[in-house]
Amino acid sequence: MANPLLPLYAGSLGVSGVLLGFVVSSFFVFRTFIELPSGYIADSAGRRIPIILGITLTLIASLWCGLATDAFQLILARGLWGLGTSLFFCVTSTLIVDLFEARSRGRALGTFQGIEFLGSIIGPLLGGYAALYLGFNMAFIVYAVALCPALAISLTSRDLRRFNRSQTRLSNKNLRASLSKLRSWGLLLACSSGFIVFFVENGVISTILPLYFNSMLKYDVSFIGLLMGLRSVGFIAANFLSGPLSDRLGRRFFLLMAAALYAAAFLLLIYATGFEMLVSTMVVLGVANGMAQVTLPVLAAESVDPSLRGTAIGTFRTSFDVGAIVGPIATTLILNSLGVLPCFYTAALVMVVNFVLALAIRKA
Repeated sequence: MANPLLPLYAGSLGVSGVLLGFVVSSFFVFRTFIELPSGYIADSAGRRIPIILGITLTLIASLWCGLATDAFQLILARGLWGLGTSLFFCVTSTLIVDLFEARSRGRALGTFQGIEFLGSIIGPLLGGYAALYLGFNMAFIVYAVALCPALAISLTSRDLRRFNRSQTRLSNKNLRASLSKLRSWGLLLACSSGFIVFFVENGVISTILPLYFNSMLKYDVSFIGLLMGLRSVGFIAANFLSGPLSDRLGRRFFLLMAAALYAAAFLLLIYATGFEMLVSTMVVLGVANGMAQVTLPVLAAESVDPSLRGTAIGTFRTSFDVGAIVGPIATTLILNSLGVLPCFYTAALVMVVNFVLALAIRKA
């Protein structure tokens, strides 16, 4: 509901230029400092408390965004939002890997993420209409209200309590000792690929595309929300399909496919001005994102000892947070200096680099 509206909401508060990039990046700046600690906490203290804390922080932050009156407040609120989502998604991804064996982890994580993002089909559309008829700030407040059932479920779940007591945890290990055991070629490649994917996701798709659709193609916020929602359709389909297939065909194949689809879609955006082409391109971008996001966390977790899965996923998520920080700042600089089309060319080029990185991954 919130992400496609953020650049336009910030603009309504008088934010522009590189400062707009910082508004988008603040979400990931704050996350960068908590991803690795949250993974370590999940390994040493359990999964339940970080999940509950993550939802609570996100709820508070979304209310703050809705009440923000200037760029400074919006940056801080989005930063707090980043802390909450970092705790939640890092730990839930680790929990899914814990619950399933290697031959079914791709299917499990793909199913989990597919169900999780079903809300993304209608979320951007509802957010667009909320902004259109109620104002930008109400979209964030509606989002906060929608989080309340998730918080109640996490607080009352008996299964989550039981698993938290029975799971194996790290013992007598400090963070430095854990980090020393994370040296893995597979983890390094997963982190590098994650950086690139979120460089383009946050830099081009979340920042440049809404501005491009609004200022150059003259679409209103409701139509922009529809286009971003259609991307979620591709994402969900890719999660349900590529998750189980990656267990059979290997992680590398789907990372290669994701990089190729990303590069092709960004080049198509240069010519996609009609409705049909835009819809097709947004769905392809969703498919590419789904393939990458269902494959990379599993690759990271499988590259280390099982007792360090949370820490490995936290390390991986830190890498893509850094990409998401650099992305909006770099692309807004390119936008202000050279225009929109060089942003798309840059995204296609870095995806070619990602394709080469995927070739170095052993079939697993």
